[in-house]
Amino acid sequence: MSDISRRRLLGTAGAVGAGGLVVGAAGYAAAESDPPTALTTLGSTGVAFTGGPHQAGITTPAQSTGHLVAFDLAAGAGRAQAVALLRRWSESTRRMTAGQPVGDADTGIALDAGPSSLTVTFGFGHSFFDRTELTAQRPSQLDALPDFSSDRLDAKRSNGDLWVQIGANDSLVAFHALRQLQKTRARRPGCAGR
Repeated sequence: MSDISRRRLLGTAGAVGAGGLVVGAAGYAAAESDPPTALTTLGSTGVAFTGGPHQAGITTPAQSTGHLVAFDLAAGAGRAQAVALLRRWSESTRRMTAGQPVGDADTGIALDAGPSSLTVTFGFGHSFFDRTELTAQRPSQLDALPDFSSDRLDAKRSNGDLWVQIGANDSLVAFHALRQLQKTRARRPGCAGR
């Protein structure tokens, strides 16, 4: 076996590396000419928005990321506005959990991540029943709890008429769902975010 100088070894490695760059650039150029496609395995798992004994997100295995958000109905809004808002949110959620865009206002920023086990769960706060004239139907489990000695609660950020839990196995999918619900709320009167 003949001796190879360091200079010759580095020169050979450099030539091989440059050849690899040319092959890699050609592959990149070919890939750029093809339209992007959705991921086929990562993020492809979906959770149906309807059809189970519970809302999705109640008994669904915990996802890797999530958001908990409280909303108040807008001043003067009542049962009709709450029903309209929940219908809009339900339709938006049905589309997002299927990995589909919500509508023309959807940027599509999270579509290539797939549904990523997205769940959106809606709940009602104690005050929702008063605001919608359903006080007699309010469950006793929603009665106010006393303040605990270690609580440091901010009244402006506590409670809420509507509660939304968002979970997904992709943080962009979860954040996109939150933004879409906020945008849906803002497009028509009926709800103000906290």
